[in-house]
Amino acid sequence: IKNLNDSDKFNIYKRLSKIKRLYDVSDTLGWIVDLGSSGYWFEYSNLWNYENYHPFIVNTHVTALHIANDLGRLALIMSDTVTFNFWRVIVDQGLKGFYYFINDSLNWKSNQSGRRELVYKKGDVSLDEYSDVTIEEFNDLKEELIATDYLPQIEEILFIKYHH
Repeated sequence: IKNLNDSDKFNIYKRLSKIKRLYDVSDTLGWIVDLGSSGYWFEYSNLWNYENYHPFIVNTHVTALHIANDLGRLALIMSDTVTFNFWRVIVDQGLKGFYYFINDSLNWKSNQSGRRELVYKKGDVSLDEYSDVTIEEFNDLKEELIATDYLPQIEEILFIKYHH
């Protein structure tokens, strides 16, 4: 974005800002599951809302969290504080949802070699190296987080559950 002229920056930012609708908990097209006091969970489709079925697929959530964080950083670059604050809340609530997921002992299983792994989705079995990919993606994200309220708790759970 740094190399674009102001008009192109604004046009690209405006187009990317349409993604905000998917993260709006009040929008019927939103991909968010409101967990109440446990934060938000990001699905990869709003169809789950219509079917009242939420698989809680963890890598989908972390990827969506990454996207929300990047859009917040972009809003900051564009000096759009209102939109930045929207994304900061979304990221904060998404971290809270991630904490809710990883703090549930039912979402950790031993794989075939006996190593602790995050399950693919809530109530599922563990997959070899699935945790590695998800935690690596989360570690990439945490270096640039725009909201960090739940980061210490998440890191503690990941260390305890994943390494023991």
